[in-house]
Amino acid sequence: MAANKKQKTPTKRAAHSKEPFMIVTDSGQLVKKSVLEQFAIKAQDSQQIVQDNFTDIYAEKELMQPLYNPLYLMNLADVNTFYDAALETRANDICGLGWKLKPIGDNPSETNQTTLMDFFNRVMLENPFKRAQRDKDEIGYAMLELVRLTDDPTSQPYNIFHLPAHTMRIHRKLDKFCQTRGSEYQWFRRLGKDNLINNRDGQEFSPESLGAMATEVMYNMHYTSRSSYYGRPPIIPAIRAVMGNLSAMEFNIAFFSNYGVPTYAVFITGNYEDGPVDPKHPDGETKLQRAVREKFSQVQSNPHSSMVFSVPSEGAEGKVEIRFERLSTEVKEASFTLFKKDNRDEVITAMRIDPHRLNTQTTGALGGDTAKISRQNYLESVQKPEQTAWENLINHDIIQAKDGFDIQDWCFRFEKFDIKDRKEEADRVKIIFDIGGLTPNQIIRKYGKDFGAEESDNPYMDMHYVNNKPVEEGPTEKLNISQEPNIAAQNVTKMLDTMADEIEATVKKENKKGLLNRIKGD
Repeated sequence: MAANKKQKTPTKRAAHSKEPFMIVTDSGQLVKKSVLEQFAIKAQDSQQIVQDNFTDIYAEKELMQPLYNPLYLMNLADVNTFYDAALETRANDICGLGWKLKPIGDNPSETNQTTLMDFFNRVMLENPFKRAQRDKDEIGYAMLELVRLTDDPTSQPYNIFHLPAHTMRIHRKLDKFCQTRGSEYQWFRRLGKDNLINNRDGQEFSPESLGAMATEVMYNMHYTSRSSYYGRPPIIPAIRAVMGNLSAMEFNIAFFSNYGVPTYAVFITGNYEDGPVDPKHPDGETKLQRAVREKFSQVQSNPHSSMVFSVPSEGAEGKVEIRFERLSTEVKEASFTLFKKDNRDEVITAMRIDPHRLNTQTTGALGGDTAKISRQNYLESVQKPEQTAWENLINHDIIQAKDGFDIQDWCFRFEKFDIKDRKEEADRVKIIFDIGGLTPNQIIRKYGKDFGAEESDNPYMDMHYVNNKPVEEGPTEKLNISQEPNIAAQNVTKMLDTMADEIEATVKKENKKGLLNRIKGD
């Protein structure tokens, strides 16, 4: 009966796609699309095993677990050049440009100044603050150990040491910390807290207990609303960008080393049926794939043009056209370059660092230089706030605290890099001087210190000049008014010219060292 006849299932034909059917490499191999997809750059989490040494003791010792595994975060800098450079640059700009003691009030004590100078000269031999700032940016939090002269918790501070943040965890009460190295544990109490604890078990300290009194820890972190215990490093939103560059590099290495550089793309137009894998073929090719490979040998004889071949389809209407198109190496390289540039820019944005500090030049929308704006934003949004956070800890908990030095007439400050356009400022001062706006001594008072110039008692140095001629009457009985004022004005003008030249030379020299990038902003 007709109803019992087995109906033939319509052959499912693959629709035409803009994606290549196969890729031909410079080694003559034809790579199937499925193989190409295996090497595609895909955003995914790292599969490495990163062991947390605190895993077994979080509950036992009432320690809080960080938002992100510190060991995993530490590995990111090893796979991204710009991220590693950003970490080092931020740490140096914030805590590595030097320091100073600033007087408070009218009559600061020289004795107090000497005491603090002795302490910070000792501390800054290794500059633990720079290392701690890197921890803060890389992991999200930082810790420094304060050591006193004796075990007496009210004795004067003696030194400060860096504690690697990845080895530290905070107690749920926020008043003590535990460190692990291997199988050993060490406890510390938080600076400013009154709890005296044993350094071995973190319990309340008593003279009869084994071990010694725990030293204190200065704690600093990047605030996040997600945790009251640990901070969030700024790179978190850009982690996929960090790993993206690694994926691009691994793609190049893995694919190109196995198959060669793609040189042709194979496109198929019309309806076609790829068909099942030919069991007789050792490479598991379909009949259509084998046909493409055989036809490719003809393309190699004319490699500089697109060539089209017609291959009869099996059971399909019409013909199947196979087109070989030569791939542009420049386009492939450009796509990788743009991919890496986007990742680089995302890392720089997440770290909020001036691109010029990483020797990365950027231009504005109309081709203008963005150096000045970048420098100012970096100074105001990164350097100043980060320095202030450390300075507040140092001044409040060490210098001014009753159980610290108890000194109220001096404070600690980190040096900032100068972003002023010195040459432009010198030119502006020279113009103001030429129209009688400033006297020579006023200029020396403001700028002479940088060049070893001192104010003069010569009365003409307190006069105003217009085009090198005095506008006030000078003491004619002492000096020759026809010559001395002009000489004074000319000397100041010469000093300003020299000042501008020396500043420009200094800027160029320091730029070569990588200390101050593009200060001129031209």
